[in-house]
Amino acid sequence: MKDWYAPSEIKFRKEHVLFLIEHIDLLRSGQWPPECKNTGYIGTNSQKSFHAPFETPALFAAEIDYRLGRCGLAGQLLEAKVKAQYLWLEREANQALMYCCGWKRRDRSFADWKKDRNYHLKKR
Repeated sequence: MKDWYAPSEIKFRKEHVLFLIEHIDLLRSGQWPPECKNTGYIGTNSQKSFHAPFETPALFAAEIDYRLGRCGLAGQLLEAKVKAQYLWLEREANQALMYCCGWKRRDRSFADWKKDRNYHLKKR
């Protein structure tokens, strides 16, 4: 698994969501996390753009904040665990992570999503 992702690489897979949560404070301040030695990306936009440099990080921060917010306490637990760099997530935090993954936002509430997911897991 990579340690760093460029904005164009983010597809809201599990590793991408964890990366965004890990750097959420930096993203909220309008900065993309510093480059990794292997990428060549220096955190500035070398292409001509009509967007301010803080827009992309702020948009990703807002999206993660929204998704975590829909998870309630489980989202707060997930954020705390990721920032503390825990290797193991409790069931609630792991469910919040799964809820936050995916290119599109979930239409269903976190509680309804968990009920449906648990029903299908028990059915197996």
